[in-house]
Amino acid sequence: MRIPFNCRVPALLMPIALLASCGGGGSTGADLADAYVCGLRNCTESSTLQTDELSTRFDAEQSEGQAAVTVNAYLGKSANVFTAVMLAPGEQLRASVEGGAETAMANTGMKRIDYEANLPTTAARPRVTVVFVRDGVRHVNEVMLPVAFRVVQPVGTPTLARTAGSLAVTLGPDVAGTPVGASASGRCSRTDGSVFDAKAIPLNPRQDSGVVGGFRVDTLPLDQSLNSASQSANNSNPATPLVARCELTVTWSTSATGSTASTLNRHSIYNGYRKAGHAIVYDARL
Repeated sequence: MRIPFNCRVPALLMPIALLASCGGGGSTGADLADAYVCGLRNCTESSTLQTDELSTRFDAEQSEGQAAVTVNAYLGKSANVFTAVMLAPGEQLRASVEGGAETAMANTGMKRIDYEANLPTTAARPRVTVVFVRDGVRHVNEVMLPVAFRVVQPVGTPTLARTAGSLAVTLGPDVAGTPVGASASGRCSRTDGSVFDAKAIPLNPRQDSGVVGGFRVDTLPLDQSLNSASQSANNSNPATPLVARCELTVTWSTSATGSTASTLNRHSIYNGYRKAGHAIVYDARL
């Protein structure tokens, strides 16, 4: 089913009557839920697209202490990041690790869009393959994950005061030459006692050249990002009280770029990630 143009608006703004006109007018809640998903993600049927119009949106990740790689996958249309493709009957996404047996990826949503697989592995740098199968033709995509790492410092759950200026973090083994990112999630309280959830706040760490594997997270941009998230969680009210304290989990990641099938669209993406984390308490009052 092609979604009519007037259905390609945010589903949160769509009344039930409009959802029905977009193909959600059936008698079941699933029909309405499907229309809701497609209102958000601009669904397009795979059968309406040529193979070289299909773009991979794949990632594979393994966190510290986990004995499996998690693969998440969906297909998009060319460079359009706002379109999600629904696989046609007979099309498949299959995943494997280190050349082992392939697993049919499971559809995790209602609309044949999002697929996932968990692949057991203890390899030092797992090579993860995702194959898109269409009309019996295999379109092969691969990524090799970075080397595993851990957070050496800090240990425990330190309190980070806003006046401290920065948080020192050491990752080991040395991750030099590998792209490194970090984000924070957790529960925060405001100065008036109200609370909100901080979700995947980007930290933009900077490298500490004086320490092998060392990085710094500056408190000023962290404070600004937390207050921005606080306002967003409060209907973007500029009068939202300031953030007072947060209990956060900081997730560090290294990444690698994989190869995608030349038969698919040139805007295809396949990334591999290793992750490790630690806890902090951020206190803006100190």
